[in-house]
Amino acid sequence: MKEQIVDTIEHRGFNINIYQDIDTEDPRDWENIGRMLCKHRDYNLGDPVRQDGKNKPVYPKDAEEIAEAILAEATNENKASAIRQAWENGRGNSKRVHSFISSAFRICAAKLPIIIPLYLLDHSGLWMKAGGNMDLSCRRYNAFGCDPGSWDTSMIGFIFCTWKDVKREYGELDSKDHGTPVERAERYLRSEVETYSQYLEGSVYWYSIEPTDRNKGITCDDSCGGFYGYEWKENGLLESAENAIDCAIQAYRESARKMHNEKLETNKFLREC
Repeated sequence: MKEQIVDTIEHRGFNINIYQDIDTEDPRDWENIGRMLCKHRDYNLGDPVRQDGKNKPVYPKDAEEIAEAILAEATNENKASAIRQAWENGRGNSKRVHSFISSAFRICAAKLPIIIPLYLLDHSGLWMKAGGNMDLSCRRYNAFGCDPGSWDTSMIGFIFCTWKDVKREYGELDSKDHGTPVERAERYLRSEVETYSQYLEGSVYWYSIEPTDRNKGITCDDSCGGFYGYEWKENGLLESAENAIDCAIQAYRESARKMHNEKLETNKFLREC
């Protein structure tokens, strides 16, 4: 079945045809700063908490497992495990469940620079949105502005990073132009969530280039994919396509000049002979 064109943009006698990229890469496989831990009964979202015996990713099954995993990053695995075991001994008591989660996130808030709740809208597609930094209340909000009753919106987890991550990526010096290292890291984590949401909703695109009637003699068969979001200027798609066209036109002109000069030299030679 022929792919449907999402949009077409004309540039210098060429059509940039844009399509949905259905064979794209999961952004959580990239080298990200943040770690995204989510729970959902129907989907595996974000990053796994570990690998099983067959090297398959294992995702959190409940809020307690998320809390323990984040606590392990904020402190160490031994301390997180000890707190979890204390909770396990009183599993039948709902207050102990609440106490474990509350205690874990209270420690995380003191030990981590950034921990942001994540909300999922599940209605004829998936969308993810980041909440407020350090907002660990675990309440449901109309985060997307289109679900007042929160029937299709739920809080599913967190994205976070450690002080070590911030220092490694942004150093310790403040910057008047770009903000403190923590502010810059938070912006980056929010961009990770935005990109992942675009992946979930299928907002990833690729382009191909074909000449119009005015440029049939110029070859430009460039194509490229993996552009997240539908703002062609912001996601780099338009720049990449236009550069390919400009290079093709430049190469054609240089080749035409070379052929013209060779023809002049040949005619000159023949006249002299």
